[in-house]
Amino acid sequence: MKTLLLSAMCVVLLGCQSPTPMDQSPQSRAAVGEDGGRNRNSQSHLVRGERFTNPTFIGVVENGALRIVLPKSALSGSHRFTSIAMQEARPPETGELDLSKYEGRAIAIQGHDGGSWVYSARVVDTGGPIVTALVRQLDDQ
Repeated sequence: MKTLLLSAMCVVLLGCQSPTPMDQSPQSRAAVGEDGGRNRNSQSHLVRGERFTNPTFIGVVENGALRIVLPKSALSGSHRFTSIAMQEARPPETGELDLSKYEGRAIAIQGHDGGSWVYSARVVDTGGPIVTALVRQLDDQ
């Protein structure tokens, strides 16, 4: 039952998500190659690589912070989210995302995981009452 619930939630939260900027990048188009996309190995490698470098964090905002439910690897430790790029010469706190406007709601944030800070972070989706209830249910398990 947990697996079914988790799968359904991922489809609901991530299924309607617009393409990521990397999907439209020159590297992504180059990976498809001159063969019009018939070389699927290089394309799937890029998509798989982006998932690890730019994971999607799913959770519920409580007290202005995201309580992460997925990915499971992010459960150990706290994460803060900033809109600035990793290589910018300023503190990440200067671009910290204000999540208070999403208080009590499930959201999905994508960005570059740099440990305790997630850089170039942006909210890619927000859940309504049903999705929020499902995310809370996952967190309770």
